[in-house]
Amino acid sequence: MMDELWKSRNDAHEFLQERALSVVRAFEDCFVLVDECAIQLLAADSHFSLVTSLIVVKGRNLTHGLFSLCLDSLAQEGGALFRPLLEVVELLEYLIQDPYRVESIVDSKPKAGEIARSIGSEFKRIRDHLNQEASHASLGVHALRHCVSRNSAESPELQLQQVFMPAVLLVNLTTLFSVMCFLAEEAVSCLAIATGQDQSVLSNRAGDIFNAGMAALDEAQSEVGL
Repeated sequence: MMDELWKSRNDAHEFLQERALSVVRAFEDCFVLVDECAIQLLAADSHFSLVTSLIVVKGRNLTHGLFSLCLDSLAQEGGALFRPLLEVVELLEYLIQDPYRVESIVDSKPKAGEIARSIGSEFKRIRDHLNQEASHASLGVHALRHCVSRNSAESPELQLQQVFMPAVLLVNLTTLFSVMCFLAEEAVSCLAIATGQDQSVLSNRAGDIFNAGMAALDEAQSEVGL
């Protein structure tokens, strides 16, 4: 039983190590950058830097959880984590646009929708999709089709254990990587505010990580026929 639980993860890990190692390295580089920003924010020793460092770590943990669920072929269920990850990115942007907002958000944070509207969030389409199909216990076709065996054309059978598919993994990782890079960029911007210092080196590093990661994902997708 335990072997079955981890089969998709093991298959995904083998695939990434053998055929998409550059994708793994891009994620690792992005995690390192996010971690560095969180640590430096905490060291800046202000209310703004403390609050944003904690928010960045929350985003990092959500990203870690989503990456893990992708390996387990459970990205659809991961929608329950993806929505709060978007909210973390939007909250950081909300504070970046007006750092004085940090004085009130701990006790009376606006609703996520209000924050998204106030910053002109780019994530509305993704959030609408999550609301419909992923972040709740939806009974829609897209939310449940992976729960039925693809080999059951005549008589439906439950798909109790999800099957690893390289193309699906890469599509999901592409979406996750894009949002994680948003998180990294917001963390860098917070650090610039907290320290009052130019952070162009880290900003350029974030851009390089994004470009390298997307190129690696595009190449990997091409190799599997996407």
